[in-house]
Formats: sequence, structure tokens, C-alpha cells
Amino acid sequence: MKSLYWLSYHRDQRLVGVVIIQARELLEARMLALIDCLDQGAEFAEGYELNAAETAMISAHSIGRMLAPAEVSRLLAWLESEAARKNPQPNQQHLTSIDRLAVASALFDEPAHCLPASAARRGVDNEQL
Repeated sequence: MKSLYWLSYHRDQRLVGVVIIQARELLEARMLALIDCLDQGAEFAEGYELNAAETAMISAHSIGRMLAPAEVSRLLAWLESEAARKNPQPNQQHLTSIDRLAVASALFDEPAHCLPASAARRGVDNEQL
């Protein structure tokens, strides 16, 4: 059975974007992104299998393409808000580690990117990039 994988890509230590792709394992997800040129020639940074709850919240429009950094920040904020709404004490370990590059990136200094304050605090706590 195939799962959704979250693949982060960067160039010069800055987030280029994220690809969410369906695959059986992380290696297959990375290969599919490379073969389909979804990685846009950027360097792979991190990859995670999304859990069932996160998978259910990902729209078909976000799968199989490179999401721009602004889209990534909005998606992360939405995933976090939904997790908090559904579970008052969610296990944030997965979302905390999902993309330290996106949180730490200077691209998210602008308020227009809608990065939640909780994610910004995690970026400060996770400075071991």
C-alpha cells in the first residue's frame, strides 16, 4: 500500500520547496520526485512518511508537485491548527521535525507567509541545522 511522503528540498541552505508524493517507501518517493523532475534540481534535505491523520488533510492539489515556501508555511500552519483542534494535547514530534529548514528559513520572516508563532518558536529551539 502506498503512503504519502513529505520531501523537503533546499539550495544554498534555503528552502526551495516541498514535494508531497505517493510511494511505498521513502527511497521510492525520492526516486519518483527525481525521475519526474519534481525536485527542480534542488538538493534533497529531509523526507518523512505522513501519518494517516496528516494524509487525510492533504488535498489532491498539493500532491505530485513542488510546493513553494509560502505554500509550505500555510500548509504547516493548517496541519498544526487542525491537529490542535482535534486533539488538545497532540503529539507534535512529527510536525516539529517535519521541516526545520522551512521554519528556520529567512523566507518566513514576512508576516504574509502566515507562519504560526508556535512554529517560529520551534525554529529557535531547533537551531541544530
